[in-house]
Amino acid sequence: VKVGVMCTDERKKVVYYNSGSTDDGGRFEIPIRADGRKNVDEKRCTVRILSSPDPICNVPTDFGRGKSGAKLTRPSFVFRNTIKYVVGPFYFTTLICERAT
Repeated sequence: VKVGVMCTDERKKVVYYNSGSTDDGGRFEIPIRADGRKNVDEKRCTVRILSSPDPICNVPTDFGRGKSGAKLTRPSFVFRNTIKYVVGPFYFTTLICERAT
């Protein structure tokens, strides 16, 4: 599963974007690297599920706010210009269709 993190400034302009993939357990870590020109405020960052590799189970759900965007709360790792957050798990489901009667 591919996930993305997006951070905005106070004017809602995107100042950082990165994406990554989940592990076999559905967990992921995406490092946020702030360069000296842009301030990244964790309160203005959201993480969303982007795509599923499964052709059948590919409808995003909002479990863990994966579809609407989970806010970052606390860094799990901080070192120099690298901050890591852990969010999730997120889930996909299948499309359920009813036949017309």
